Amino acid sequence: MVQFHEVFLTHDYLAIVMEYADQGDLFSFVQARNKLSEEVARWIFQQLIFGLDYCHRKGVANRDIKLENVLLSTGNRLPLVKLCDFGYSKHEDWDSAPRSRVGTPDYMAPEVITTSGNSYDAKMSDLWSCGVVLYVMLVGQYPFSRTSDNSLREDQRVNEVLGRVMQLDFNVPNHLSANGRDLLTRLLTNSPDRRATIQEVMHHPWYMEGLPLSALKMNDVYLKNTSDANSQSLEECGRIVEKAMKHPDDLTNTTTPEDLTEDLIEAALEEEEEGAE
Repeated sequence: MVQFHEVFLTHDYLAIVMEYADQGDLFSFVQARNKLSEEVARWIFQQLIFGLDYCHRKGVANRDIKLENVLLSTGNRLPLVKLCDFGYSKHEDWDSAPRSRVGTPDYMAPEVITTSGNSYDAKMSDLWSCGVVLYVMLVGQYPFSRTSDNSLREDQRVNEVLGRVMQLDFNVPNHLSANGRDLLTRLLTNSPDRRATIQEVMHHPWYMEGLPLSALKMNDVYLKNTSDANSQSLEECGRIVEKAMKHPDDLTNTTTPEDLTEDLIEAALEEEEEGAE
């Protein structure tokens, strides 16, 4: 995870100081190389899954895993992964059950698209998103997008993408290894009940290649360490946030990114229904 340092209030902003990831995000990293070799993609994916396993075992589902939210910092030979942006996250004990359509359409699991107010397993939808991340790293394009989509309006493009997601309309190139193809298809499965669990991913032959067995116990060690290295307590952070909410220059616009995502998907689904009629 990207490390939190402190939060403070200025006259105009509530500022959060976080760890600096000097290699940028995974989207730019892949874009600069068109696609990644299986060795490099595996190294990054192993770290992503370790980070996600830690979050899930702490009760937190991210709900917006995508290349742009995977940050990279300099390592000895290959970059180190830092997962960021928990704005859509849900805690299984502190928050209500996930029911809303949030995230980015290209990474959105089928059960999130069709939720209609019903709850879904956000941890399993995180794994679908990880499957999309892995696909983009290995193939160099999104599984459910096509070049022809670029000429469409955004709501039309979203409609096309969501339709392909629901139909599982994607291809896994034959140049990938058999184990790599198998892991992709097990993650990009429309039913969360049949989708690979995080433990199944971590014990998959493709994932395990080059990974010491002891690494699978790494999160056990981290989870036992309950010490808080941050200089600020939760109480102090809470007081600063409360003060920011009372700021006299507080903005009056209460539209959230979650509202905008929901509106975009609703428009795309309505257009699809009208087309079907």
